[in-house]
Amino acid sequence: MIPYFITVVVTIEPGCETAVLPLVREMGNPPIGGLSAAIAALGIVHFMSINVIPADAGPAHLVMEISADQAASLTLNALAGPLGPALDGILAAAGIAAARRTDLGTFLLRHHRTLGTSWLSTMRRAGALGLPFCGSPGLTVERILDEDKLARRIARMHHHLHGPKPARDKLRAVREDLWRAGDAKWAFVPADAPFLEPDRPCTLGINARILGNAFPALLWPLVLIPLAVWFMAYLLGWTHSVLLAPAAVLLTIAAAALVVYLRLVKAEATDVPADVAPDPDDVAKIMAEENKGALNLLVVVTRMKPGWLRSLTARGVMWLTSQTLALSGRPGFLGNVHVVHYARWILLPGTGQLVFCSNYDGSFENYLEDFINLVPLGTTSIWSNCQGFPKTRLLFFEGTADGDRFRRWVRCQQIPTAFWYAAYPDLTLERMSINAQIRQGIAAAETDQQAKAWLALFGAPSP
Repeated sequence: MIPYFITVVVTIEPGCETAVLPLVREMGNPPIGGLSAAIAALGIVHFMSINVIPADAGPAHLVMEISADQAASLTLNALAGPLGPALDGILAAAGIAAARRTDLGTFLLRHHRTLGTSWLSTMRRAGALGLPFCGSPGLTVERILDEDKLARRIARMHHHLHGPKPARDKLRAVREDLWRAGDAKWAFVPADAPFLEPDRPCTLGINARILGNAFPALLWPLVLIPLAVWFMAYLLGWTHSVLLAPAAVLLTIAAAALVVYLRLVKAEATDVPADVAPDPDDVAKIMAEENKGALNLLVVVTRMKPGWLRSLTARGVMWLTSQTLALSGRPGFLGNVHVVHYARWILLPGTGQLVFCSNYDGSFENYLEDFINLVPLGTTSIWSNCQGFPKTRLLFFEGTADGDRFRRWVRCQQIPTAFWYAAYPDLTLERMSINAQIRQGIAAAETDQQAKAWLALFGAPSP
């Protein structure tokens, strides 16, 4: 199952921002009334938020980010029903004419942006520079909820889990009860859980694949010039022109890399980090929307540093991050960090605003500590392209390591959550991992050792 990252960006007419935000807040965090149940009934939405991104150099934007099990067209048309009454009023307040929003699903789909990091992906009409991340790849909403119910159900079978019987006998008794009940036979079918797979080391071969992938994604414009030189040499009849092409390509790439390196060193020497404490009233508003469950939503809006250099380096590090995550490490993990369910970066088209949305386990403070101490390079490499970020070196280094300044900077860029829906607001990734292992044990555990490991997931002793 491919997770779908649906991002709808609607421009708010000038002067309408103040009228839109209160209406979005009225939808609730968590959703009020029967809205949450209506979205849950669709069975395809993991997380969803709607936020108003304040005006910067241009107009404000209404941004809807959805993590779903179905493609944008199906998901948006399905959501048009439960969201229709609220969104109709919000879009009207945003200055969107009634004729344009008659068919809500079609309207939302027209404003959907597909995230990508290559030149071609962002050159498409609906493309946008952005980086998605999923911490539970391959798991649908239905499976996550079903496995949680299964784990809770088995945990209540104290008469089977505890006692002097051998581990395999206990597991057999649980299986027999589930099979007789008849409503949990799905659990006897093995299902992959990618985040349980072993770590994939970043080998020389992996790095070679990443380098090879860079040509069709990012480096192909640099190939055009040397190919033109080769073609001219060919027309002039130079018999050794075939040898010119690869040499010219390598020289062009080396020259471009040198120019970027020198400009980056110069830019970093003159960058001025922000050292401003966040406004206490703003922090109070943000904290009022946090810690309502085991999960939280972080929305950070930053301004890109001006110029072609930062546009290029932001694209490059997002692409490199996506490749590294796809080819190495453990699926669903950011290095050793496994607290992010779904997250995305998106550079709002036509603006210099970079929006980061992350659905994560635990508190804001612990979340930032994980990134400061465990995966500082990725965070630094992307946000170092934004104004006011702590001073960095060679794009990847320092930056986030300046912990106090980094924490203040993030709080200053953060906006309060307006509307947020979570299909499982109290289900952490750690718990989901345990649930997946419990289901795997029901389906496939055979040996004494496997049965003992399965019992240990419940904290049950094995003789």
